[in-house]
Amino acid sequence: IKIFIKQYSITALRDLENQLMDFYKEISDTLYSELDRNFKLSNEILDIEEANLIKNFRLAEKQQDWKIAHAILKALGELYYRVERKSEFRSMRKHALSKIGFSIEEAKAKGQKAFYYWMYLKLEDVQDATDNFDLHRAREIAQEIIDNLTKLNDVSLNHVIACFYDRLGIIAFEERNFQEAIGFYKKSLKIYEDEGNLDGIAFVYHELGTVSEMQYNFDDAILYYQKSSKINVATGSLITTHHTSYAQ
Repeated sequence: IKIFIKQYSITALRDLENQLMDFYKEISDTLYSELDRNFKLSNEILDIEEANLIKNFRLAEKQQDWKIAHAILKALGELYYRVERKSEFRSMRKHALSKIGFSIEEAKAKGQKAFYYWMYLKLEDVQDATDNFDLHRAREIAQEIIDNLTKLNDVSLNHVIACFYDRLGIIAFEERNFQEAIGFYKKSLKIYEDEGNLDGIAFVYHELGTVSEMQYNFDDAILYYQKSSKINVATGSLITTHHTSYAQ
């Protein structure tokens, strides 16, 4: 009887933990989706629930539930980014990589959810390096990922390759290599168009508009902005102030 009670208690505890993780994943998804609409509310929820979010993030890691870990970290990371707590976000990403593997091979061996989680973490590393004007490092990471993904020869990953081409476009723009930036954006645009990814297409049109504006090609800039705006109105999407991630 004692053994039965013990086993029952362990099972009940695991069920409760899973329910809590699911609950905090839902909170995280809501936080992330509402950031642009109601940042004040999202920040207030962070103040109240941050400890519980982190606790369930660690629990998801322990149970290797990479989908939940990904969702919670994505929400926390975006909030940390906006309230200037980037060093904490950087530390959490490094910890996460130590759990799923620093190389693409290690992450892929753990399954698709771990693999996409790894991609998200590396994309954030590129963004972080870009924000800190370590453009050489940002370019190095992005190009390495593109090379590794291309070697896999998996068409289902083309949208992820496009996402990293977007990053290379942003890096080239920051370096004022406008023609190179256009080249990278057109590579990602081709992939998005082939896949019918409207959010990706709108994002690239917006970036091409920015590049054209910097080159004083105002007619082209207006045309690109109008194309981007038309898609965003149709889909109800927004261009975020941080970055748009399609590697999910």
